[in-house]
Amino acid sequence: MKSKLLGSSGLMIVVKLLGAASAYALAWLVGRGFGPEAYGQFELGLTVLTMAAMFSRFGLDAVMVKWL
Repeated sequence: MKSKLLGSSGLMIVVKLLGAASAYALAWLVGRGFGPEAYGQFELGLTVLTMAAMFSRFGLDAVMVKWL
């Protein structure tokens, strides 16, 4: 049980690190490829989409954890 928990935790850490690295690489590529103005527009759009996704859940993820 303990070994399975450690393996799952390790996998989650690796996935989080890969996600962060790919987000950094994408931001770097967009910034270098399109320039500062387009990068600002890209980040603004990403921020709006992130906030819309956050508000669209209405806390359903927390409720699902409680019920499951």
